[in-house]
Parts: sequence; structure tokens; C-alpha cells
Amino acid sequence: MHVASTHLSDFTNVVASHFRTHDIQGPDRISGDLEFRAFGTVGLTRLSYGHRVDIKAEPLGSFTLLQIPIRGQASEPDRDHRQCFGMEKGQILSPNRMINFAMHRNCRLLISRFENNHIRSMLRALGDCDEAANWMNGLQQCDLTSPAGRALVSQLVWLNMELGEQSSVLPRMEEHFTNNLLASFLVASVPELSTSTHNLPTISVVRRVEAYMDAHLHEPITVADLAKVAGVPLRSLYDLFARYKEETPAELLRSKRLEAARQMLETAEPGEARVTDIAMSCGFVHMGRFSQQYRAAFGETPSSTIARRKRNVAIRYPHKGPYSVN
Repeated sequence: MHVASTHLSDFTNVVASHFRTHDIQGPDRISGDLEFRAFGTVGLTRLSYGHRVDIKAEPLGSFTLLQIPIRGQASEPDRDHRQCFGMEKGQILSPNRMINFAMHRNCRLLISRFENNHIRSMLRALGDCDEAANWMNGLQQCDLTSPAGRALVSQLVWLNMELGEQSSVLPRMEEHFTNNLLASFLVASVPELSTSTHNLPTISVVRRVEAYMDAHLHEPITVADLAKVAGVPLRSLYDLFARYKEETPAELLRSKRLEAARQMLETAEPGEARVTDIAMSCGFVHMGRFSQQYRAAFGETPSSTIARRKRNVAIRYPHKGPYSVN
């Protein structure tokens, strides 16, 4: 759904239909723009007014919003000054907090909506069940510079692009992706999730996770799965990978899958090398995205790798039959 309006009152009604009724102060004439997309239980909205507006409302109740200013800034009162939000720190509108914030001129928000019952379940899975309610009530801001925060932003950007493609296979990975998204959001927003282990993990934990990745490359793997394998909280897992690998778990998994696909493309026998089949066997479900990532990693397309393999086979075995490339 996409709505544009130049009238503040009309546009406010549209925004209220997606979230809740609210009071707003701003100029009568605006450049309002709202684009909404849904993915399972997660809502993704891009919102801008084109002018400074001040928004007040009652608590949201049944859902929580993460607001990331992808252009400009948003702010809210904080004692004697205003706390600002941007690409380094996202604002959280949690279920029990009164809403009182400003979108500055030319601010554009990327808003993610999470249902509170799913947040509670994930918090119980990630940490102390007795503390889940306190953690949820304390949600205020999201550290987008942390390993989990960077992973969250990457996932949100990717999801927004995928939802705009008619050929996307996202419906097949709905539960897997939404769980990953929610876990990254909570680890980047709840500092206490990093304090539930007292022994400092070592490189052996990273190696254990790597071994699990190698054995399950063709299966859907979430960061929550990797944390269970590691035996550490998710935040600790991100910190470990930042310390020892200088990349997130998701980035390492993607690299491993790309390397496995390349090896299969380079060694497949004539007539057996099909890009789609090989990509799927290595855990990739979107062929367009796979080709882009493959080219960025190796400087050539998957079809080029197969063509090179075909030429090498033709030189070594000149009497071989036709070799098809898909």
C-alpha cells in the first residue's frame, strides 16, 4: 500500500489506521508519504511528512514499533534535553510507554512492527523467563552500531527489497526470517541478554558454530539456532564473531554457502551443472540475489563459472557430447 498526501489532517487519518489515533502538530500543508508492506507477523512501513511534526499518543498496547530514521532525525524529550535518533540508534515505542516524539524536517522513518506476544516468546527463549516482562517494559532504544544492530539493519533493507519483487520466494522462509529479525532486534535492544553467562567464551565456541554451519549448509539456519549450538546468549555470539571473525554469523554462513556453491559449479560433471539446483542445495532460495552475491564474491556470474568448466572439459575431452548450461 502506498499513500501520498499534501493535507496534514487527511494524512494523519491514514497513519492512524496503521498504528493508532494520535495528536499531531505541524503545518496544514505537508508532503506526506506512507508505504506499507506486510511480511507474516512483521509490518514494514516507510513514513515521512516532509516537515517537522510533533506526535503524541497513548501507549500502543498489543504491538511494539522500532523506528529507524533512514533520513534526517527523530527526537523525544529526555529530562532537560531531547534525545535524538538516527542510523546509529533506533527509537522503540514499547507497549506501555506514552508516545511523545518529533520527526524533524525531511525525516523519513523505517518502521518495523512486532507483535508483543511474539516478543514475549522470543525473550523467554533468549534469556531468563522471569525477567522477560521487565525487559519488554524497558525497551526504549536499539543500538544499531552493535553486531546485532548491524545485522538487523541489513535484514530490514534486504526484506524491504525482496517484498518489492514479484518473483521473491520469501513466503517459503517466513517463519525462519521473522524469527531472525526479531532475535536481532531484541539482542540489539536488551543489554541484559548479554549477562546470562559468566564464563568468557573462547574461539572454540566459534569453531563449534562453524562446524554446525558446514554440516547444515542446505538447511534453514537462524541465529537463534547458532546461539543454542554455541551455548551462549545471542549478544555474546555476535560479540564473539566480531572479535574472532570480524563478521556476523549470518555473513559467515553466506560466505560458506557461496564457497560451497562455487566448488560444486567448478567440479560438476558435464550435464550435471544446473545453477538453480546447486544454489538450492547450498541453502539459497532466491536466484537473483544468489547471482548478485556470487558475482560480488568471485568476480563472475555462476553461469560464467560453468562456462569456464565447460571449456576446460572440452579441452581435456574433445569428444564429449553437448554440455548444457542453465
